[in-house]
Amino acid sequence: MKDFTKWVEAWNTYSPSHKITPGSPAYICNEIGMTLAIVAAVLALAVTVYAYATGEDIEHGKTSHIIMCMFSLAIVGVILMFMSEQLPSHSTSSTKPPTLSQQIGRTWNLDALDDCKRTGGENDFPVFGWLNDGEDLPDSRLKDGNWDCVASTDEHTQHVLVHIKGDKVGLYDAQGKALKPVGRK
Repeated sequence: MKDFTKWVEAWNTYSPSHKITPGSPAYICNEIGMTLAIVAAVLALAVTVYAYATGEDIEHGKTSHIIMCMFSLAIVGVILMFMSEQLPSHSTSSTKPPTLSQQIGRTWNLDALDDCKRTGGENDFPVFGWLNDGEDLPDSRLKDGNWDCVASTDEHTQHVLVHIKGDKVGLYDAQGKALKPVGRK
């Protein structure tokens, strides 16, 4: 069995940062857009309420121009908020680690590890009357148990058993023989 502690640590420290870093172009654009949209919407609402309260004709005159101007500014603000998603945020988050099947593929020099389904394990428990058989191999964590997978290399394709216990992962062929981790060349 191969120790996957470093892979687990990589996922524990990985933080997909959808947060915008303060001071970045994305942050500034988002803040300006949000402020513009909120202020314009509030002013348009206030002018509309004022016009109805005083009996002023909203369809003609100054109030219609003010409301249209504020509505246009609110739309510009919303567009700025959406544009901020495309700007650099200068985030310091690390790159996304490989999925578990990708890491297993790298460790055992496989071209692909597909169609992984849980076949059971010592920690299975009934959930609504069903065992958790058939569950997919997790992507970003280790979960004790066994998964039946199809492993492909340049030479051949075979069914393998992925066995996970704690931070250790083992790969076994159909006869139960442990496959040696060889890594990418």
